[in-house]
Amino acid sequence: LNDTHAKMASLFLSRSVVLAARVGQPRALSSVANSFDTVICGGAAAGSSAAYFLATMRNTPNPSILVVEKDSSYAKSATALCAASFRTQFSTPENIRMSLFGAHFFKNVNKYLAFGDHTVDLQVHEHGYLFLGTDDNIEGVKNLKENIETQRAEGAAIATLTPSELSAKYPWLTTSDLQLASLGLRDEGWLDAYSLLQGFKARAQSLGVTYVTAKVVGLARDAGTGAVTGVTLDNGQTIHAQHVVNASGTSGDTVSAMAGIRLPVEPRKRCIFVFRSEVLPDFPMLIDTTGVYVRPDGPAGQYLCGVSPPAERDPDAADDFEVDHDLFTETIWPALASRVQAFEGLRVTSSWAGHYAFNTADHNLIIGRVEGVPNFYLVNGCSGHGLMHSPASGRAIAELIHSGRYQTIDLTRFEYARLAARKFIVEKNVI
Repeated sequence: LNDTHAKMASLFLSRSVVLAARVGQPRALSSVANSFDTVICGGAAAGSSAAYFLATMRNTPNPSILVVEKDSSYAKSATALCAASFRTQFSTPENIRMSLFGAHFFKNVNKYLAFGDHTVDLQVHEHGYLFLGTDDNIEGVKNLKENIETQRAEGAAIATLTPSELSAKYPWLTTSDLQLASLGLRDEGWLDAYSLLQGFKARAQSLGVTYVTAKVVGLARDAGTGAVTGVTLDNGQTIHAQHVVNASGTSGDTVSAMAGIRLPVEPRKRCIFVFRSEVLPDFPMLIDTTGVYVRPDGPAGQYLCGVSPPAERDPDAADDFEVDHDLFTETIWPALASRVQAFEGLRVTSSWAGHYAFNTADHNLIIGRVEGVPNFYLVNGCSGHGLMHSPASGRAIAELIHSGRYQTIDLTRFEYARLAARKFIVEKNVI
């Protein structure tokens, strides 16, 4: 495992360069106008989704939208380094609704993002998440049952499986300690995150959205109204704006602080390991009772896995992208081998570390407007489900800017006001 992180970093960077070349290079700062209607800080999945949806709503050759992205290679963005999976099995209704739209978007992506002879292949694999509930965790099984009721009420297709049903469906699975499981029957699976980002960005650019590579270092505000009047870039240039969106991922708190708003959002490191093992039929996205997850990835017999570390090993990660190999040997591998006997002899082939933009208050998205800063919009703190919810969150931001209200999924409960009032909405199903 000693050199796998370096190899994967090189692979991600090379893929990022190919991605940037295919969707069009960002504009040179010297050629960019000094005023736009909307400036979006952050050009990964959430920011590019917002740019795309807003451009379609404006339906004009010049939608006056600028996306400012500090790293056009996306080599260390959460979008680039995530497990690229999507699910409807959440505990919060709004998350389920966003997931349902996201799954529809992914499965019908070319109805949204295709143009000319440009099409998008997300390589969608629609296989359900399998959440396991054990006899040893009564509270966990209770939550699982409550979550299933909520998910079904929102229109998600979720099956419950007993241990005997699990053994019949998945003969390779150890079920002796299990009491119940939930399985997504549709609208769950995994995809190519790079292709999704490429699709959003390319379509946005085709609609007239401007991208620049720069870092936002300041926000100018009107002393009377509190509104943000422009963004200052790291080259000293100021871009005037009527609307400013903070889609800065793990830097979300840094950008919001420039407007006098503090967000409980920190970068938290998440390590992903790829291994080879026996080919097992009908393998889902398996969520073990320990929190360890594993799913197929690429060619037959290859799998991807990870786990959220315990709180005492989960600090603010800042610029830490070192793979925690002890996490695999001490936590992940024992859980995998215990749950799937075939994984006792697995062989790790690669690994990497990325970051969650983690909302430490309640693990949920922070979106929408903030009192006192009327034209500043947040889409931050997705806590690991930003990619799967990027179609819905981007559309929601576009609706707010274009019409002043949510028109499809009402995300009012996820706005910043809940944090200020300490009325947290805790998402129980964070992986």
